Amino acid sequence: MDNTQIPTEKVGGVAAIPKNSLSDAELLAIFPEARTVIPKLLKSYKQQRTELVEVIAERLAAIKAESSDEMYLYFWRKWLAVTLGEDLQVVDGHIARLSRQLQLIKGKAAAKGVVTQDLIEKARDVPVENLFNQQFRRSGHDLVGLCPFHDEHSPSFHIYTNENRGWCFGCNQGGDSIRLYMLLHDCDFKEAVLTLSGGQL
Repeated sequence: MDNTQIPTEKVGGVAAIPKNSLSDAELLAIFPEARTVIPKLLKSYKQQRTELVEVIAERLAAIKAESSDEMYLYFWRKWLAVTLGEDLQVVDGHIARLSRQLQLIKGKAAAKGVVTQDLIEKARDVPVENLFNQQFRRSGHDLVGLCPFHDEHSPSFHIYTNENRGWCFGCNQGGDSIRLYMLLHDCDFKEAVLTLSGGQL
């Protein structure tokens, strides 16, 4: 058995892979040894998920058997969702990411119209100022102009070029390039990512 370990941190009692800003493909290029570790990690997380689901089912049955009082049931179900439910979400997140990485290792491309982490990163990298058909004036590292989301006479829309984010202090709308595209074109996350990244709808 390979003893290669990926550094982890504890989140809600469950080991979590640290967050990073690299795409799945970049991670696999930097850490080729992950190709042997990922299937083992995926199997381990799937086992953790099975065990968590079993514990949740047992506890739900015990709660239901304990009392028929609606407030009692509501409280303990909520408590279970906050405790074990959060652990389950963390494990599901790891399973989803490791499954994507395993597909990359096997050389299987994402299906047409599927939003991948690589496409999300590519969409986020689109310069915010390129989304707007208007002029901005430079103010230090930032750009300032009229807000595209509401009528105004004094510029209140700021683009923070170092962070590639925009924010209007007049209408409190803004975000990264994906969020701004969604606001500008009244579309959902998937459409925004696929359009900005050049992925196919």
